[in-house]
Amino acid sequence: MRSLSSGYTTWRLRRQAPVTRMAAPPARRAPLWPTFSIVFLLCLPSIFPPIALTVLNGMLVGLAAAVVLFTNRHVDRRLLVIISLVSVVAVLGFVGGRDAPIYEYFKDAWYVANPVLVMLAGYTLYAMKPDLGRGLRAFVIAGLIVACWQLRGYFIDPTIITLPAATIRRLIGTGSYVPVLGLVILIVFVGHWRSALKLPSWLGGLFIVVMATAVAGVFSRSALVVVAIGVAALIGCFGRREWWRVGLPAVLLVLAGYIAQLYVDTESDYALQTYGGKLARTLQELTVGDSLGARDINLNFRAFETNRALDQYAAAPVHEMVFGQGFGATVDLGITMPLQITDTGFRGVRHIGIFHNGYIFLLTKVGMVGLLLYVGVIAYLYGVGRRRADGPLADPEVRAGRLFQFAVVTLAATTYFIAGVFNRTDMFPVLLLIGFLLAHWREQVQARPRGIAPLPEPAAAGRARG
Repeated sequence: MRSLSSGYTTWRLRRQAPVTRMAAPPARRAPLWPTFSIVFLLCLPSIFPPIALTVLNGMLVGLAAAVVLFTNRHVDRRLLVIISLVSVVAVLGFVGGRDAPIYEYFKDAWYVANPVLVMLAGYTLYAMKPDLGRGLRAFVIAGLIVACWQLRGYFIDPTIITLPAATIRRLIGTGSYVPVLGLVILIVFVGHWRSALKLPSWLGGLFIVVMATAVAGVFSRSALVVVAIGVAALIGCFGRREWWRVGLPAVLLVLAGYIAQLYVDTESDYALQTYGGKLARTLQELTVGDSLGARDINLNFRAFETNRALDQYAAAPVHEMVFGQGFGATVDLGITMPLQITDTGFRGVRHIGIFHNGYIFLLTKVGMVGLLLYVGVIAYLYGVGRRRADGPLADPEVRAGRLFQFAVVTLAATTYFIAGVFNRTDMFPVLLLIGFLLAHWREQVQARPRGIAPLPEPAAAGRARG
């Protein structure tokens, strides 16, 4: 009798299966505007000032917040963690700098809040069009467009290729990181362009050549570092037990830098004009102390401003060392430097509030507590990516996890020498990508398998009926 009952239950479920399929509503085509928005936002810094990006991102996130409030949707827990930590950092800055000049006060607040706003914009764009492949393809297409824009100088006057690297950078600019990100996406998904990015192989090969040429054509050391981080992420250097693969190359690079300083006259005019000379000077620019000569200060300004900021931090009261001097705080350089560009040329500046080293920015404004909180955000994001980066590279989701690791490690590294997370334009595409991938993984968790639910085991169905 039990066997008969079990067979009847199975027959009834299978009988209802076609009805379930027919009753399912037809899938709606995803809108195209989020994909076009990604391309538009990534190309925007080449045309408009950074404040335009902030306004557009604010509008986009504001609309998304209204949808969440009116539809009673749950907010992603990971976003709440990030927003909470950064909010504490902002409170430290607002409280500590309440007596600062109003412009500097709110400019620092913008620098701290803007990275979160950009990540939320990327999150919103994926939520509006949950398609990982086409979204990443939009990043690649934007990289191609900006790469062509960067290469225009070589097409207008091909003879500039014969000039020194420093002269070329003055003529065509220092370049954008949008082609760098597009290049890294193609590298991470190499062999899976058609299946993962919906991109024909021959077209992906053409894109990678154009973007690689554009990245090499601006002679940027930091862009070279970012591409190297992408390759390291692809081969699994940031896995659970693979840190030796990172440590060994890092030590070898440092040794190579010191050896280069021994055999290359980094103070010569030739070294200052060539890309090889710039590479040889890298460690010197980052580690030089409080230089006295005006020429040394100008050549090694990154390290000089860091040294002055650390001296001021060490002389501050204990409560300012712990909680910072607040938004609007500045560092006295000790000399007047021609740093501000005006209509009539450069204007001398003695006190600065923005630094090449983003960690120094945090230490000055929000102290050790704020610095640790912001580093905590980066560490949290790194943990999110590491959980999804383990596995075979045949799985596109593993490659997406390694792409996420690349983005987070890039933020951590570039914050040291080009302000990274606080750089309003350079790291904008990386921050947008982080928010985009966070939304992708939330959609994966929330998604339910389409079609018919698995049939219960006959024995279990019989026991339930009995």
